[in-house]
Amino acid sequence: MPKYRKNEEIKADKVILIGPEGEAKGEVDLNYAITFAKEANLDLVEVSPKAEPPVCKVLDLGQFLYEQKKKVKANQKKNIKVVVKGVKLSQNIGKHDFETKLKQGERFLSKGNKIKIELQLKGREKKYADIGKEVIYKYIENLKQLGKFDIIIEDQLSFKHGKINCIIALKKK
Repeated sequence: MPKYRKNEEIKADKVILIGPEGEAKGEVDLNYAITFAKEANLDLVEVSPKAEPPVCKVLDLGQFLYEQKKKVKANQKKNIKVVVKGVKLSQNIGKHDFETKLKQGERFLSKGNKIKIELQLKGREKKYADIGKEVIYKYIENLKQLGKFDIIIEDQLSFKHGKINCIIALKKK
């Protein structure tokens, strides 16, 4: 957040003055502007220092800074960060391990994260990549049934360097 100069910290001789109700007072001498602000029991704050002459507004600096912080926080709440979590499977995964990975995936999706499903193929398994794809599709179907999720496949199955990858996420409503 920028630092605002107030009252005697302002260095210009003349300023464009804006009153406490937002009314423009025009270009005035700095001393007059400071006196005007003090009579209203408020601060003279330089809101646009790069203008020629600088624009100063008569307001309560503490209240102004508080409202600026609120605006920044409101904007930050609107920016949702999506995290991609990873789940690693294998072609001959056991039933219990598969269920554990399903619970893990359900937890990730319920928090609003995306899931990158990765299935590593070793040795002769690379010949039977279609079995690995079936495992991934089975995982996605079971996730849909387990958590009643509406899942979309964002990044289709890709086979690179002995791995089958896929990214899934919740469908936006």
